[in-house]
Amino acid sequence: MSVSLSFDPFRFELNPNLAVVYCGLGDSLAYEGRFREAIPCFEKAVQLSPNDPQRWAYYAYRSLAHFLAGEFESAVEWSTRATRVPNCHYWPFAHRVAALGHLQRPAKLTAAVADLMRLKPGFSCGLARERLFYIREIAHVESYVEGLRRAGL
Repeated sequence: MSVSLSFDPFRFELNPNLAVVYCGLGDSLAYEGRFREAIPCFEKAVQLSPNDPQRWAYYAYRSLAHFLAGEFESAVEWSTRATRVPNCHYWPFAHRVAALGHLQRPAKLTAAVADLMRLKPGFSCGLARERLFYIREIAHVESYVEGLRRAGL
């Protein structure tokens, strides 16, 4: 798939090969609900830096974009990829739990919740709601929290 980005106000002229810029743009677009525009940004970030030790973030932010778009299967796929990168943060584990909660996959949920709690003991719906303040649509935050609830958190 060819990635074509033509965001006029967002110019990457200073360093068009800086992967983190594409990740940040994708992240911002996803929080605004512009999911179809966000996904190619994450793809471009990984394409530019496929061995980046921070690529877990590219995968995790893509996972969240899929989640917010209601694409829970894709959210699980991309959060799982993120969790396989060494030194991964706890958020991709939370994204996986929330998506699996919506999908109601009890066999996978038990292990996913255990992994999340091992990395972030005490992770809760309240913590997620507090930390996801930057997501524009309250309904998206509520969907995330509902997935966590369905997962047993």
